[in-house]
Amino acid sequence: MEPAPEPVVPPRLLQPRWEDGNFRFEVEGTPGQEVLIQVSEDGFQWMNLETRVLEDAPLVFSEPIRAGSAAVFFRVIVP
Repeated sequence: MEPAPEPVVPPRLLQPRWEDGNFRFEVEGTPGQEVLIQVSEDGFQWMNLETRVLEDAPLVFSEPIRAGSAAVFFRVIVP
């Protein structure tokens, strides 16, 4: 009998923070899982930024945000 496969853990966005003029966060989930990082200015229309593959360690994402720029939202989805 083969062992049951590891359950797929939905990606989670962790530790959002400002650091040296960048907005940073980490993404954690099932290693080998592909995730799509998206950005939006209104929370309705989303633009793809990057597609990445999760590893054992959390993925670190960083995006420069200029002072005075419009509010932006980030999300991580499974394509």
